[in-house]
Amino acid sequence: MTEHMKENGSSTSITSAKEAISSPHFGDLMIDNFEVVLDHILKDGLLREIPAIGTAINMFRLGIDIRNRLFLQKLLRFCNHLEDIPEEERQQFAGRLRVDDELKRRVGQNLVLLLDRFDDVEQKPVLLSRIFEAYIVGAINHSLFQKLSAALDRIKVYSLPGLLSFYDDPLDWELIDDDTLQDLVLCGLASMISGEGLIFGDGSSKNIYRNELGRLFIDVALKESAQVTVV
Repeated sequence: MTEHMKENGSSTSITSAKEAISSPHFGDLMIDNFEVVLDHILKDGLLREIPAIGTAINMFRLGIDIRNRLFLQKLLRFCNHLEDIPEEERQQFAGRLRVDDELKRRVGQNLVLLLDRFDDVEQKPVLLSRIFEAYIVGAINHSLFQKLSAALDRIKVYSLPGLLSFYDDPLDWELIDDDTLQDLVLCGLASMISGEGLIFGDGSSKNIYRNELGRLFIDVALKESAQVTVV
């Protein structure tokens, strides 16, 4: 790590590190810049209580390949949003982790596995951070955290606008294609009338209906401030 980076553990250094992710010289910049931002992440009282996060980061320090580079991008986007959670609530949740080893293990493993599996670098980590925030502040329990996270893992990013359209009132079926409807059913954010198969294009899509998990997903993950785009 350079002397300049050691002396300035500031937001400027962290910003530079985040910008370096997209640089074609990422590998060369990694040692100088990302030591700062990774240390910054681990200084957070909450994340320090999740060993799986620290283990993953330490593994990246040993060598960065393309997959790890993408994971690191997702991890940074996820962690960046957590700084918006009130300090008191973050510390309270960190306290829960300190006294509950099983909870600490489950939360850490879930987050690392989800981030690693995500097929999207830009949007899904931010949406996961919103779901995790709801869990931290007590708006949802651990079971709902798992269900919402699993749905986020399974849904295709290009289906997110269709999800919002499906839950619009009144519903305009012409705005939602069959592939999107099937995706919503398969990830649990919409349901199909019992006895009907997943056969689309023949009018059976009208047998799909909204459910509570889909509504909760929109309320928690796709807040008004969320930027949902088609990619």
